[in-house]
Amino acid sequence: MSNIKNILKKKLATIPKDWGVAELGKIGQSIIGLTYSPNDIVDHSGTLVLRSSNIVGNHIDYSDGVYVNKAIPEKLIVKEGDILVCARNGSRGLIGKNAYIDKISAGNSFGAFMSVYRTSSSPFVFQFFQSEPFRKQIYRNLGATINQITTKNLNEFIIPFPPLPEQKKIAEILGKWDDGIETVEKLIAAKKKLKKALMQQLLTGKKRFKEFEGQEWEHVNLENLCKIKTGKKDVNEGNSTGEYPFFTCAKEITYSDTFSFDTKAILIAGNGEVGHCRYYEGKFEVYQRTYVLHKFCRCDIAFLFQYLRLFLERKVQREKQQGAMPYMKLGLLTHFKINLPPQKEQQKIASVLNAADKEIELLNNKLQALKNQKKGLMQKLLTGQIRVKV
Repeated sequence: MSNIKNILKKKLATIPKDWGVAELGKIGQSIIGLTYSPNDIVDHSGTLVLRSSNIVGNHIDYSDGVYVNKAIPEKLIVKEGDILVCARNGSRGLIGKNAYIDKISAGNSFGAFMSVYRTSSSPFVFQFFQSEPFRKQIYRNLGATINQITTKNLNEFIIPFPPLPEQKKIAEILGKWDDGIETVEKLIAAKKKLKKALMQQLLTGKKRFKEFEGQEWEHVNLENLCKIKTGKKDVNEGNSTGEYPFFTCAKEITYSDTFSFDTKAILIAGNGEVGHCRYYEGKFEVYQRTYVLHKFCRCDIAFLFQYLRLFLERKVQREKQQGAMPYMKLGLLTHFKINLPPQKEQQKIASVLNAADKEIELLNNKLQALKNQKKGLMQKLLTGQIRVKV
C-alpha cells in the first residue's frame, strides 16, 4: 500500500496523512457488459441495454434505446449505486464517460462496450470519476490503436480514500452541485424544446402575428435572396496565430493571416459537419467547401439564418440517414426553397427567435459557471486541500 501511496503522490496529488489510497479493484468490482446479436433485439418489451449514447451529462438518457430478449446473468443487471462507464468507443474522448445508476435506471442491462463499477463507496467514487486524476489515468491506459480501457485497467486505477464519514460528506457536498447543474440542464432542454416549437410555428406561417395576417408569403429559391460563394483557401493554411477567423467544414475555428470576406454572412459547411449553419460579421477566411451567403436582398439575415437552421439542417439530416449526402452540392443551396414572409414580419419572427436563443445562451453560461465552480471545489475536496467537518 505504501508503494501505491507514493504513486498517488506523484501522479494524482498530495493527500492528507490520515487518508488512505486504494486500487479500484480492491474496493469494488469492474464488470464487462452484455454481448448480444441483432437477432436478440426486440421492441420495448425486452430488456433495455444501456450503451454509450445513453450517458448524457453523467445521467442516463432513454431517448436512444436498444432492447433485447435473451437470458441475462444477474451480475449484468445494473443495480442502484452502480457506475456505468464507457469502456470502448470509436471516439477516444468518450472513453471513461460515466453515469450513476439510480433507482429508475436499476434493472436494465449494459452493452459489451461498457463496464459497470460496483462498490459500497459508489457516491464518493462516482465523484472521483468526474475528476482530472481519473481522466489522466484513462489517457495513460488507452491503447495506441484500440480506444478502450479493460476491466484490468480500471481495477488498477488508484484513488485517494478518506475515512468513510468524510467520503460521505464530500459526496453529499458535490452531489448538491450536481443537483444544481442538472436543474439548469433540464431548464436548457425545456427552453430548446420551446424554441424548436416556436421555429416550427413561426417559420411555417402556422402562427402569425395579427398585424401581418392576410399578407402573402413568397416561395423563392435561396439564390434569389443572396450571393452564394465558396472559399478558395486550402484547409491546411489555417493556423493558431493568424488575426482572422478561418472557418472550415467543422465547428472548430482556426485562424488565418489573410481574409477574403468582410461582411455579414451565413456560413454553411459543405462537408464534414454538412449543413451546419453559422452567423458571422467581420473579416474572415473560409475553406473551399464552406459556403458563404452574403449580399442579401429582400430578406432579413437573422430570419434567413433561423430558417436555414431549421429546414436546411433537417433536410441534410434526412439525406444523411438515407446515406445520400457525404457532402453538399452547390445546386442544393441555390435551388433550396424558402417560404418568405414580408420583410417586417421576417424581422419580428427573427426577434422572437433571437430572444429565445439569448435565453438559452445565458443559461448555458450559467451552466458552464456551475461546472467550473464544481471542478475547482472537487479538486480541493478530493485531494484534502479543503477538509470537511463530520
